[in-house]
Amino acid sequence: MKGSKFRALVLIACAVMLLASLSVSASGIYIGAGVGLEDIKTRYDRRSDTKLFPSLSLSDLAFSGDDENNETPYTLGGFIGYRLDASRQGAWMAIELGAVLRGDSVKGRLNATGITLDGANVPSIVVEDWKFQAESDRSLVAKIGTYINLFGFFDLSFYVLGGKRQIGVEFQRNFDICTNVQGCTSQEPTTTATETRKPTLEQWVGGVGLELGIGRRSALQFELRLNDEGSSEWNDGEAGVEVPQSLSRESYDFSTRLVLQF
Repeated sequence: MKGSKFRALVLIACAVMLLASLSVSASGIYIGAGVGLEDIKTRYDRRSDTKLFPSLSLSDLAFSGDDENNETPYTLGGFIGYRLDASRQGAWMAIELGAVLRGDSVKGRLNATGITLDGANVPSIVVEDWKFQAESDRSLVAKIGTYINLFGFFDLSFYVLGGKRQIGVEFQRNFDICTNVQGCTSQEPTTTATETRKPTLEQWVGGVGLELGIGRRSALQFELRLNDEGSSEWNDGEAGVEVPQSLSRESYDFSTRLVLQF
């Protein structure tokens, strides 16, 4: 019994010593900021079956359309995290919460063409100008890395990351509805309306990075992240007519980041 108690005390003492060594080494809270360039692909889709044209003697007139828009804006981000790192060698782990400040907007125009049940096309039955503006951008990622000493001079670390990203957006569409079955011209009157929505798009994040130590508690990181498609779907309905619509966004970004560790 005494032997088992002694071994337990030894194990506890070893654990305490290990934790103490971690606390005085490279482990701890870190903060930082970075600038980046993000390639964005935003898509807006719309489809509807409606009964706007009873004079055609058809039960429905369907129209559909999609519009894609690509943008490559600059970004400015800040982050805070906790890193578990016994020493400047071997492996390390971290969990990081980040936010991105952005002022970019993506604009597009959707021209929907009507299709009758017998296959005839009715051009420009719905025209919509839309704008996508990101209002908030937050992410939570985990990182795993390992140190590599290059030529005895450079303190390098390669790492991989994965997590989730939430983007709060403002989506606005201005749409004109044509009531002429042959299509509208610029002189003909249309019904105009504006709609604004503020969905939250969720994305999975994956990426790789390279870290270069520039001081005892500071480093530069060069990071590439891939963000899968986040989407929002909704139905607009009027007089029993369903109008499914969707908004989606996917991107990849490259950033340079300065890390300061406490």
